[in-house]
Amino acid sequence: MTFTGPSGSGSGATWQAIYEVDFSTLANDDIASDTTHVIDGITWTVENSAQATSMDIVNGTGLVLVSTSGAEAYGDNTRTAPLMYAELQNFISDLSFAEPFKKNLRLYAQVVLTNANEDFETFNMGFEIAAEPAVKNYVGSIGHNGGNTVAQGEINITTSADRNTTVIGSEDVLLVSYKPPFGFETRVGTYSGGFPDRSDMTYIHSAAEVAVANPMSVGLLTSSNSTNALRVVFVVQPDSSATTFTATITNFKIERLA
Repeated sequence: MTFTGPSGSGSGATWQAIYEVDFSTLANDDIASDTTHVIDGITWTVENSAQATSMDIVNGTGLVLVSTSGAEAYGDNTRTAPLMYAELQNFISDLSFAEPFKKNLRLYAQVVLTNANEDFETFNMGFEIAAEPAVKNYVGSIGHNGGNTVAQGEINITTSADRNTTVIGSEDVLLVSYKPPFGFETRVGTYSGGFPDRSDMTYIHSAAEVAVANPMSVGLLTSSNSTNALRVVFVVQPDSSATTFTATITNFKIERLA
């Protein structure tokens, strides 16, 4: 685990990693229960674990999430897929800051899918509001659809969604950016000794935050126990086939403009 404090300000602001973890270096841990789990010093909450075959930290491999063979979903006012979330306050101690540029966040995950051969089998990562997580969220995803490996970005507002899906190749890095009040962005790239630079990654989707009735930036200006707190969420979304698939997350990083 790496925590780094903010530095710099104003026009000299730079992107800085404030949290990094290599899940493959952690001790074995079964997290398949609907409760809180401390992983690398961070409190995560697991939900819908009964809809997963298994959810584990596997030393030497990473965070391994195995779907069931049922039809479970995340988005469009549905939140039945196995997932885990952590409030941003757990990663960033000074969320109640006034400088707008410090609200800019990037989530990077190195993820590999195994046996994801059916439509809508995806690993999703992004942001959600604690009070209304099913209807106020933005996630990027890597998965399978129409016989192809695809990436998608999607913003959910009440019961409607704006999304874009793009066929990709062997990319294994998912990037979800948040830049209030402008909105969100999804990109994909390839891990090679580290996460790629955003400018070298393939653009997938963006969505304006103004489309959300209750702007998600509220979550960056409130305390960790507020109903409007902003969360980081991981989701493994199965389809209705008779097979399961596995999402293995090795490295995860959060950057902030500081």
